[in-house]
Amino acid sequence: MPIDDYDSSSLDSSQDSRLTPRPTTVRQTPRAWLPHALLVVGALAAAATVFWLQTQRHHVPIRIEADEVIEAVMQRNYGAYSAEQKGWLWTGPQQVHYLMQVVQQAKVGPEDGAQGDDELYFVAAGTPLRPTQAEPALTGLFQVKGNMAKRDGSLLEVSTPLRQEQGARPLQPQDVKFMALGAKTWGWVLTTHYDAKAADKPAATWQVVMAPHEVDIAELVRFPASLADGPGSACEPTAGQAGTAVTEADGKVDDEETAAAEEQRRCSHARWTYRAGPVPAKGLLSFSVTGGGLVNGEQRPQKTWELAFDPKRFRYALPEDLSF
Repeated sequence: MPIDDYDSSSLDSSQDSRLTPRPTTVRQTPRAWLPHALLVVGALAAAATVFWLQTQRHHVPIRIEADEVIEAVMQRNYGAYSAEQKGWLWTGPQQVHYLMQVVQQAKVGPEDGAQGDDELYFVAAGTPLRPTQAEPALTGLFQVKGNMAKRDGSLLEVSTPLRQEQGARPLQPQDVKFMALGAKTWGWVLTTHYDAKAADKPAATWQVVMAPHEVDIAELVRFPASLADGPGSACEPTAGQAGTAVTEADGKVDDEETAAAEEQRRCSHARWTYRAGPVPAKGLLSFSVTGGGLVNGEQRPQKTWELAFDPKRFRYALPEDLSF
Protein backbone atom coordinates (compact mmCIF):
# COMPACT_ATOMS: atom_id res chain seq x y z
CA MET A 1 0.00 0.00 0.00
CA PRO A 2 1.18 3.58 -0.41
CA ILE A 3 3.21 5.14 2.33
CA ASP A 4 0.50 7.62 3.18
CA ASP A 5 -1.88 4.73 4.01
CA TYR A 6 0.52 2.89 6.22
CA ASP A 7 -0.76 2.48 9.84
CA SER A 8 1.99 1.77 12.42
CA SER A 9 -0.60 0.81 15.10
CA SER A 10 -1.35 -2.37 13.19
CA LEU A 11 1.97 -3.85 14.39
CA ASP A 12 2.04 -5.97 17.53
CA SER A 13 3.93 -3.89 20.12
CA SER A 14 4.94 -7.07 22.03
CA GLN A 15 7.09 -8.26 19.17
CA ASP A 16 10.79 -7.61 19.17
CA SER A 17 11.34 -4.86 16.69
CA ARG A 18 14.64 -6.38 15.73
CA LEU A 19 12.81 -9.48 14.51
CA THR A 20 10.04 -7.55 12.77
CA PRO A 21 10.75 -7.05 9.06
CA ARG A 22 10.43 -3.57 7.65
CA PRO A 23 7.21 -2.99 5.76
CA THR A 24 7.88 -3.69 2.12
CA THR A 25 5.50 -0.91 1.16
CA VAL A 26 8.06 1.73 2.10
CA ARG A 27 10.44 0.59 -0.62
CA GLN A 28 7.65 0.03 -3.10
CA THR A 29 6.05 3.45 -2.63
CA PRO A 30 7.43 5.06 -5.81
CA ARG A 31 6.61 1.96 -7.82
CA ALA A 32 3.15 1.68 -6.28
CA TRP A 33 1.73 5.11 -7.23
CA LEU A 34 3.47 5.45 -10.59
CA PRO A 35 1.30 2.89 -12.43
CA HIS A 36 -1.83 4.47 -11.00
CA ALA A 37 -0.71 7.92 -12.16
CA LEU A 38 0.04 6.64 -15.63
CA LEU A 39 -3.35 5.00 -15.78
CA VAL A 40 -5.06 8.25 -14.78
CA VAL A 41 -3.12 10.26 -17.38
CA GLY A 42 -3.90 7.69 -20.04
CA ALA A 43 -7.58 7.70 -19.15
CA LEU A 44 -7.75 11.49 -19.35
CA ALA A 45 -5.98 11.50 -22.71
CA ALA A 46 -8.32 8.84 -24.04
CA ALA A 47 -11.36 10.75 -22.82
CA ALA A 48 -10.11 13.96 -24.43
CA THR A 49 -9.51 12.13 -27.71
CA VAL A 50 -12.98 10.60 -27.66
CA PHE A 51 -14.53 14.00 -26.89
CA TRP A 52 -12.63 15.65 -29.75
CA LEU A 53 -13.64 12.90 -32.17
CA GLN A 54 -17.26 13.13 -31.09
CA THR A 55 -17.18 16.92 -31.47
CA GLN A 56 -15.70 16.71 -34.93
CA ARG A 57 -18.04 13.94 -35.96
CA HIS A 58 -21.15 15.81 -34.87
CA HIS A 59 -20.04 19.29 -36.00
CA VAL A 60 -21.86 20.11 -39.19
CA PRO A 61 -20.15 22.92 -41.12
CA ILE A 62 -22.21 26.11 -40.94
CA ARG A 63 -23.69 27.32 -44.21
CA ILE A 64 -24.95 30.90 -44.08
CA GLU A 65 -27.99 32.10 -46.01
CA ALA A 66 -26.73 35.60 -46.73
CA ASP A 67 -30.05 37.36 -47.36
CA GLU A 68 -31.68 36.02 -44.20
CA VAL A 69 -28.71 36.82 -42.00
CA ILE A 70 -28.25 40.31 -43.42
CA GLU A 71 -31.92 41.12 -42.88
CA ALA A 72 -31.75 39.96 -39.24
CA VAL A 73 -28.52 41.79 -38.49
CA MET A 74 -29.62 45.03 -40.15
CA GLN A 75 -32.96 45.04 -38.35
CA ARG A 76 -31.30 44.39 -34.99
CA ASN A 77 -28.83 47.24 -35.47
CA TYR A 78 -30.88 49.84 -37.32
CA GLY A 79 -34.58 49.09 -37.01
CA ALA A 80 -37.40 48.43 -39.43
CA TYR A 81 -36.96 47.95 -43.17
CA SER A 82 -38.73 50.39 -45.49
CA ALA A 83 -39.86 48.77 -48.72
CA GLU A 84 -40.69 52.19 -50.11
CA GLN A 85 -37.20 53.62 -49.52
CA LYS A 86 -35.43 50.27 -50.00
CA GLY A 87 -33.42 50.39 -46.80
CA TRP A 88 -33.45 50.35 -43.01
CA LEU A 89 -34.41 53.52 -41.17
CA TRP A 90 -32.21 54.49 -38.25
CA THR A 91 -32.65 57.50 -36.01
CA GLY A 92 -29.49 58.83 -34.40
CA PRO A 93 -28.82 61.46 -31.75
CA GLN A 94 -30.67 64.76 -32.06
CA GLN A 95 -33.27 63.04 -34.24
CA VAL A 96 -30.98 62.68 -37.27
CA HIS A 97 -32.60 60.17 -39.63
CA TYR A 98 -30.55 57.88 -41.88
CA LEU A 99 -31.42 55.43 -44.61
CA MET A 100 -29.10 52.43 -44.19
CA GLN A 101 -28.42 50.33 -47.29
CA VAL A 102 -26.09 47.40 -47.95
CA VAL A 103 -23.46 48.46 -50.48
CA GLN A 104 -21.26 45.35 -50.40
CA GLN A 105 -21.55 41.72 -49.35
CA ALA A 106 -19.36 38.65 -49.77
CA LYS A 107 -19.31 35.13 -48.39
CA VAL A 108 -16.18 33.03 -47.99
CA GLY A 109 -16.04 29.31 -47.28
CA PRO A 110 -13.56 26.45 -46.82
CA GLU A 111 -12.44 26.78 -50.43
CA ASP A 112 -11.29 30.33 -49.57
CA GLY A 113 -9.43 29.31 -46.42
CA ALA A 114 -12.21 29.61 -43.84
CA GLN A 115 -12.06 27.07 -41.01
CA GLY A 116 -14.78 24.72 -42.26
CA ASP A 117 -17.65 27.21 -41.94
CA ASP A 118 -19.06 30.00 -44.06
CA GLU A 119 -18.18 33.57 -43.10
CA LEU A 120 -20.27 36.51 -44.24
CA TYR A 121 -18.93 40.05 -44.68
CA PHE A 122 -20.99 43.10 -45.61
CA VAL A 123 -20.93 46.90 -45.45
CA ALA A 124 -23.87 49.24 -44.87
CA ALA A 125 -23.83 52.93 -45.77
CA GLY A 126 -26.06 55.55 -44.19
CA THR A 127 -27.46 58.50 -46.13
CA PRO A 128 -29.02 61.35 -44.13
CA LEU A 129 -32.65 61.81 -45.13
CA ARG A 130 -32.26 65.57 -44.67
CA PRO A 131 -28.58 66.13 -45.43
CA THR A 132 -26.73 69.09 -44.01
CA GLN A 133 -23.03 69.78 -43.57
CA ALA A 134 -23.31 68.94 -39.88
CA GLU A 135 -24.41 65.33 -40.40
CA PRO A 136 -21.54 62.85 -40.73
CA ALA A 137 -21.60 59.94 -43.13
CA LEU A 138 -22.50 56.69 -41.39
CA THR A 139 -20.94 53.29 -42.13
CA GLY A 140 -21.55 49.84 -40.67
CA LEU A 141 -19.10 46.96 -41.16
CA PHE A 142 -20.05 43.39 -40.29
CA GLN A 143 -18.59 39.91 -40.09
CA VAL A 144 -20.90 36.97 -39.27
CA LYS A 145 -19.40 33.53 -38.60
CA GLY A 146 -19.97 30.35 -36.63
CA ASN A 147 -19.55 30.57 -32.88
CA MET A 148 -16.47 28.38 -32.42
CA ALA A 149 -16.66 28.63 -28.63
CA LYS A 150 -20.07 26.95 -28.51
CA ARG A 151 -19.89 24.87 -31.70
CA ASP A 152 -23.66 24.44 -31.59
CA GLY A 153 -24.50 25.95 -34.95
CA SER A 154 -25.09 29.45 -33.57
CA LEU A 155 -23.67 32.52 -35.29
CA LEU A 156 -21.39 35.23 -33.92
CA GLU A 157 -21.49 38.87 -35.08
CA VAL A 158 -18.32 40.96 -35.11
CA SER A 159 -19.16 44.49 -36.12
CA THR A 160 -18.76 48.24 -35.96
CA PRO A 161 -22.30 49.34 -36.85
CA LEU A 162 -22.04 53.10 -36.26
CA ARG A 163 -18.79 54.37 -37.75
CA GLN A 164 -19.03 58.11 -38.42
CA GLU A 165 -16.95 60.12 -40.92
CA GLN A 166 -17.41 63.84 -40.45
CA GLY A 167 -17.49 65.68 -43.77
CA ALA A 168 -17.37 62.53 -45.91
CA ARG A 169 -19.81 61.39 -48.58
CA PRO A 170 -21.83 58.22 -47.92
CA LEU A 171 -20.06 55.17 -49.32
CA GLN A 172 -21.13 53.87 -52.72
CA PRO A 173 -20.61 50.28 -53.97
CA GLN A 174 -17.62 51.37 -56.07
CA ASP A 175 -15.99 52.78 -52.92
CA VAL A 176 -15.75 49.36 -51.22
CA LYS A 177 -13.13 46.77 -52.15
CA PHE A 178 -13.32 43.44 -50.28
CA MET A 179 -10.09 41.43 -50.31
CA ALA A 180 -8.00 38.80 -48.55
CA LEU A 181 -5.52 40.53 -46.25
CA GLY A 182 -4.02 37.33 -44.84
CA ALA A 183 -4.28 33.56 -45.14
CA LYS A 184 -7.33 33.57 -42.83
CA THR A 185 -8.14 37.29 -42.65
CA TRP A 186 -10.42 39.26 -44.95
CA GLY A 187 -11.18 42.95 -44.87
CA TRP A 188 -11.97 46.04 -46.87
CA VAL A 189 -10.28 49.01 -48.49
CA LEU A 190 -12.77 51.89 -48.28
CA THR A 191 -12.35 54.88 -50.58
CA THR A 192 -13.58 57.82 -48.52
CA HIS A 193 -14.33 61.11 -50.29
CA TYR A 194 -14.33 64.49 -48.57
CA ASP A 195 -15.75 67.32 -50.64
CA ALA A 196 -14.38 70.85 -50.29
CA LYS A 197 -16.76 72.42 -47.77
CA ALA A 198 -14.97 75.76 -47.78
CA ALA A 199 -13.21 77.76 -50.48
CA ASP A 200 -9.86 77.50 -48.73
CA LYS A 201 -9.87 73.68 -48.34
CA PRO A 202 -9.24 71.11 -51.08
CA ALA A 203 -11.32 68.06 -51.80
CA ALA A 204 -9.65 64.95 -50.42
CA THR A 205 -9.85 61.20 -50.94
CA TRP A 206 -8.43 58.68 -48.49
CA GLN A 207 -8.00 54.91 -48.53
CA VAL A 208 -8.99 53.25 -45.25
CA VAL A 209 -8.12 49.60 -44.57
CA MET A 210 -10.52 47.82 -42.18
CA ALA A 211 -10.61 44.26 -40.85
CA PRO A 212 -12.24 42.25 -38.02
CA HIS A 213 -10.23 42.19 -34.81
CA GLU A 214 -11.47 40.64 -31.56
CA VAL A 215 -14.97 42.07 -30.94
CA ASP A 216 -15.21 44.80 -33.61
CA ILE A 217 -13.91 46.00 -36.97
CA ALA A 218 -10.59 47.82 -36.61
CA GLU A 219 -9.02 50.56 -38.72
CA LEU A 220 -5.62 49.23 -39.78
CA VAL A 221 -4.33 52.25 -41.69
CA ARG A 222 -5.47 55.41 -43.50
CA PHE A 223 -3.43 56.90 -46.34
CA PRO A 224 -4.20 59.58 -48.96
CA ALA A 225 -5.41 59.02 -52.51
CA SER A 226 -5.81 62.62 -53.71
CA LEU A 227 -5.87 66.29 -52.70
CA ALA A 228 -7.10 68.88 -55.16
CA ASP A 229 -8.26 72.49 -55.21
CA GLY A 230 -10.94 72.77 -57.85
CA PRO A 231 -11.92 75.68 -60.10
CA GLY A 232 -13.77 78.39 -58.24
CA SER A 233 -11.97 77.77 -54.97
CA ALA A 234 -9.81 80.36 -53.26
CA CYS A 235 -6.77 78.65 -54.71
CA GLU A 236 -6.05 77.34 -58.20
CA PRO A 237 -3.53 74.49 -58.52
CA THR A 238 -1.11 76.80 -60.41
CA ALA A 239 -1.16 79.48 -57.72
CA GLY A 240 1.11 77.68 -55.32
CA GLN A 241 4.22 79.62 -56.29
CA ALA A 242 2.96 82.94 -54.95
CA GLY A 243 5.50 84.85 -52.88
CA THR A 244 5.37 87.57 -50.30
CA ALA A 245 3.55 90.66 -51.60
CA VAL A 246 5.31 94.05 -51.43
CA THR A 247 3.64 97.40 -52.02
CA GLU A 248 5.01 99.49 -54.90
CA ALA A 249 4.73 102.73 -52.94
CA ASP A 250 7.15 102.23 -50.10
CA GLY A 251 8.43 98.67 -50.47
CA LYS A 252 6.79 97.59 -47.24
CA VAL A 253 5.06 94.27 -46.80
CA ASP A 254 1.29 94.64 -46.98
CA ASP A 255 -0.41 92.55 -44.33
CA GLU A 256 -3.53 91.81 -46.38
CA GLU A 257 -1.55 90.82 -49.45
CA THR A 258 0.76 88.70 -47.33
CA ALA A 259 -2.24 86.90 -45.86
CA ALA A 260 -3.59 86.30 -49.37
CA ALA A 261 -0.23 84.95 -50.46
CA GLU A 262 -0.16 82.64 -47.46
CA GLU A 263 -3.58 81.33 -48.50
CA GLN A 264 -2.26 80.68 -51.99
CA ARG A 265 0.77 78.84 -50.69
CA ARG A 266 -1.57 76.33 -49.03
CA CYS A 267 -2.82 75.08 -52.38
CA SER A 268 -2.89 71.33 -53.01
CA HIS A 269 -2.86 69.20 -56.12
CA ALA A 270 -1.50 65.71 -55.46
CA ARG A 271 -2.36 62.10 -56.18
CA TRP A 272 -1.34 58.68 -54.84
CA THR A 273 -2.02 55.11 -55.92
CA TYR A 274 -1.57 51.89 -53.96
CA ARG A 275 -0.74 48.28 -54.68
CA ALA A 276 -1.39 45.30 -52.37
CA GLY A 277 1.35 42.70 -51.97
CA PRO A 278 0.89 38.92 -52.10
CA VAL A 279 -1.01 37.24 -49.28
CA PRO A 280 1.53 35.80 -46.82
CA ALA A 281 1.22 32.53 -44.92
CA LYS A 282 1.47 34.45 -41.64
CA GLY A 283 0.48 37.99 -40.79
CA LEU A 284 -1.12 40.40 -43.25
CA LEU A 285 -0.02 41.57 -46.67
CA SER A 286 1.89 44.80 -47.23
CA PHE A 287 0.79 47.88 -49.16
CA SER A 288 2.94 50.06 -51.38
CA VAL A 289 1.81 53.66 -51.92
CA THR A 290 3.22 55.80 -54.73
CA GLY A 291 2.59 59.47 -55.45
CA GLY A 292 3.35 63.09 -54.73
CA GLY A 293 2.49 66.64 -55.75
CA LEU A 294 1.59 69.94 -54.16
CA VAL A 295 0.41 69.45 -50.58
CA ASN A 296 -0.61 72.55 -48.62
CA GLY A 297 1.77 74.62 -50.72
CA GLU A 298 4.68 72.20 -50.35
CA GLN A 299 5.91 70.40 -53.44
CA ARG A 300 6.48 66.76 -52.58
CA PRO A 301 8.45 64.63 -55.04
CA GLN A 302 7.14 61.34 -56.39
CA LYS A 303 7.96 58.60 -53.92
CA THR A 304 6.98 55.05 -52.98
CA TRP A 305 6.31 53.98 -49.40
CA GLU A 306 6.04 50.41 -48.12
CA LEU A 307 3.45 49.95 -45.37
CA ALA A 308 4.37 46.98 -43.19
CA PHE A 309 1.91 45.34 -40.83
CA ASP A 310 2.65 45.38 -37.09
CA PRO A 311 0.91 42.33 -35.53
CA LYS A 312 1.39 43.56 -31.95
CA ARG A 313 -0.53 46.78 -32.61
CA PHE A 314 -2.70 45.22 -35.33
CA ARG A 315 -1.98 48.24 -37.50
CA TYR A 316 0.19 49.27 -40.41
CA ALA A 317 3.06 51.64 -39.70
CA LEU A 318 2.35 54.93 -41.50
CA PRO A 319 5.39 57.06 -42.46
CA GLU A 320 5.31 60.63 -41.20
CA ASP A 321 5.69 62.15 -44.69
CA LEU A 322 2.60 60.25 -45.88
CA SER A 323 0.34 61.57 -43.14
CA PHE A 324 -0.86 65.19 -42.98
